[in-house]
Amino acid sequence: DHNGFIWMGTRTGGLNRYDGYSFTQFYQNSKDPYSVSGNEIINLFEDSQGSIWVSTRNAGLNLFDYRTERFKVFLHDPKDESSLPNNTSKSIYEEEDGTLWIASNSGLCFFQRQDSAFVKVNNTLSNRSFGHISSIVNGGENLIYLGTKNGIYLVNTKTKETVKNYRKDESLNSLSGNNVETLYWDSRNRL
Repeated sequence: DHNGFIWMGTRTGGLNRYDGYSFTQFYQNSKDPYSVSGNEIINLFEDSQGSIWVSTRNAGLNLFDYRTERFKVFLHDPKDESSLPNNTSKSIYEEEDGTLWIASNSGLCFFQRQDSAFVKVNNTLSNRSFGHISSIVNGGENLIYLGTKNGIYLVNTKTKETVKNYRKDESLNSLSGNNVETLYWDSRNRL
């Protein structure tokens, strides 16, 4: 990270931070509301403000506060439209303007920092959720690509419109399968 630490998420052993000499462990503690919310860490992301975001499996999204060494936990609440769409967030992408996009097992949302709210974005091609999203990458010019169980979606981040859905079909130039787990944008601007 920007402070020189190496962060490691484990499958069941919580979150580890290495300073070059020793490890500091962060575990879920049900008696401490400021602990990391789960011990199965599936994604780590440092945003442009130097904040560390910690995604857990089925235990929400955590924001690490360097000053206090505490976590702010964001959870899905079915009664709150401004909560996460799901408690498993698989991927985070940050636009140049600081907008954070979160891919979850139940769709796509972006984070409004000013009021700590998550705004869900539907697939405008079908007016439904994108469903399980495993990866987000920058597509350039206000576009993001989403790797999902239903192929690859291209979304305009300014208009929140779904531009296209790339899926397996009978064509030789289509995807080889619709379950897309990982996306990567290379240095030659190729997906």
